[in-house]
Amino acid sequence: VMSLVLFAMSTRSHAFNYRYLLATVLVLPFIFGWLYAVSYRWMRATVGAIAILVALMNIGYAWTLMGVWPTAKFLDSVRLRDLGPAISHLESRQIRHCYASYFDAYRITYMTDERIIAAQPWNERFPHWPLPYRAIVDDSENVAFVLQPDGFRYKAGQFKEALDAMKAGYEDAVCGGYHVYTGFKPAGNLRETRLESGRVTVTAGTGQPPAAALSDGDRLTRWRSSTLQEAGMALEVKLAGLAGVSRVSCYYDGYAHDRPPALTVYAMDDGNWKVMAAAVPRDLDRFEFRNGHPVFGSDGQAIRFAPLLTDRIRIEIAEADPKRAWTVGEIEVYTGSSNLELPR
Repeated sequence: VMSLVLFAMSTRSHAFNYRYLLATVLVLPFIFGWLYAVSYRWMRATVGAIAILVALMNIGYAWTLMGVWPTAKFLDSVRLRDLGPAISHLESRQIRHCYASYFDAYRITYMTDERIIAAQPWNERFPHWPLPYRAIVDDSENVAFVLQPDGFRYKAGQFKEALDAMKAGYEDAVCGGYHVYTGFKPAGNLRETRLESGRVTVTAGTGQPPAAALSDGDRLTRWRSSTLQEAGMALEVKLAGLAGVSRVSCYYDGYAHDRPPALTVYAMDDGNWKVMAAAVPRDLDRFEFRNGHPVFGSDGQAIRFAPLLTDRIRIEIAEADPKRAWTVGEIEVYTGSSNLELPR
């Protein structure tokens, strides 16, 4: 009774979530047995008839289900499509790691006996919880995305929209009921290299907390201003030597609501602060490029500009949100390839 009451009161009490009634189902035969034992003789016929009816209904439904399960129509309705063509395409290109949505990620890994390791692009069922194989796929090269056009969760069309929004290059191969995306290239085919955390030191203005957490290599350790945002509030990045800087990335994982409406990035050039990117809106990137492929899961914004040889960068609030403090998880500095010959 308690299970039925709790299920009815739950926000997840839907027809497809009947598994939460498993405790009730397990004790149902014992309930019928108890009712039969304590009932008067004239009631036992009714209890027995109901028990037999429930048993026959279960047998009938089980028989029907076993006949429907192997059919293509049923498999298509639950999006359990044939992964064979997609797996063959991956193996023909010697791809051993890929991303796929929820059910398909587990199926690919299992069906190939881990010859191909698949992971969800993020935890679709329990956001921010750790995932099996995710770190392995993130850190790999020659990675694919295997997605259905009408999957239950992340769909091929959504991924294509994200790629186009980031102006990324890619190849899209249709393999049966799946789209297999490979050959990713960042916008402009840029080659960027992140400076090691040990070469980057971040400091905040007078009266603000120390900002060591912004260059510790951990995006989940945070710096937060001790006052509400104001235009002109800034973080200064000092590099261990000159570098041809072409990008600064700010990560706000878990605190994207605390980012300012607009930032301006300066770089020290011949003793003076030079504007590299002015009043950049706070639009978050749909994903980041890592090891030659998209990686989802971080709330970050990459601010790019023409390469400049410098050892100091200033990230300043151009437009403030006066109702919020400024919270940042990590600041990363990148150098990029360019035809521009930097001074020595």
